[in-house]
Amino acid sequence: MNRFPDLDGNNIRMKIILLLAVLISVTGHAHYDEAYYHGSSAVADNSGWMAAVDGSKLLSQLSVVGTHNSMSLYGGDIAQTQSMSLIDQLNSGVRALDIRVKYDDGNMAIYHGIFFQYAYLGNNVFSVVSNFLAQNPTETIIMHIQQEEYEDAVGVQFGRKIDVLASQHNLPVWNGHTNPRLKNVRGKVIITYKNFPPIKIDAMPRSYFSDSEQGWKMSHNWELHDKWQVIKRFFKTADNGSYGTKYRHSLAFSIGVFPYFAASGHVSHGKGASRLATDYTTPGWSGTYPDFPRVSCFIGICTIAFEGLNTLAADYIGAGNIKRLGVLWADFPGKRLINNVNALNFGK
Repeated sequence: MNRFPDLDGNNIRMKIILLLAVLISVTGHAHYDEAYYHGSSAVADNSGWMAAVDGSKLLSQLSVVGTHNSMSLYGGDIAQTQSMSLIDQLNSGVRALDIRVKYDDGNMAIYHGIFFQYAYLGNNVFSVVSNFLAQNPTETIIMHIQQEEYEDAVGVQFGRKIDVLASQHNLPVWNGHTNPRLKNVRGKVIITYKNFPPIKIDAMPRSYFSDSEQGWKMSHNWELHDKWQVIKRFFKTADNGSYGTKYRHSLAFSIGVFPYFAASGHVSHGKGASRLATDYTTPGWSGTYPDFPRVSCFIGICTIAFEGLNTLAADYIGAGNIKRLGVLWADFPGKRLINNVNALNFGK
């Protein structure tokens, strides 16, 4: 006598197929994308890329990648926004820096929120930038300096300390028009500031740029697609705007989501990690998140996965949708994002 119930063969096959579909939908595949980079060396060799840019271009006509919280290499996934050292960022082609400084008992220490980054403004930022420009005189760098944990009581001391450090480290600061031509600022640093008054150095307030940033917050991972729609609209605004207006955009989010996730869409910070699934599939939700990829397809069912903002931006820019951008702040920028933004400077 048969000890087991008689099971319908077709029913078993269908259950196996559905089980495999579920397993495929939740099992990620490594996603290697050169728009996102989480490594410890330079991602590209672009140390002198601006040499080929028309020197008559105004600052407002340039398109460059900037690193958000450029020195934030420590603090774990919640606080880390970059993996390349400052010199590796510059050699890779980054031309805008976001430097967060805390006035700590007279020391100008680099922080990201409460996280000390084991670096100081003079030795680890001004000196590096000064030496880089001495070796690459065709380049210019936009440096935004912000007093982290702003205190009115130390505002003047903060500004004076910056003056002293800039002089000590021979920082070649641009002192002139707020929308200069590239040929006039080659080999120089254009400084913008927030939360401290300038003393001697000629720095521009942040308001001299038209910010299209979304802030640094998301409520949850599933807000990523909506943020990308807003970013695309701001890209178009800059592309169609006055060539005398200096624009800044941000792909970076560090509140509500991990910075690496917003940049990559990955399940972990590894540059070859798999994309995170959104929990939606096609064809049932075929109209959901149209800019996100459909992956791990099996018998007509595909998982809708998150896509990182670095990848979405690199694809959008590389497809020729815009001709000018301004400064694009990014976390963990990869070679393809940097190169696609830089290429905008050579278009007609």
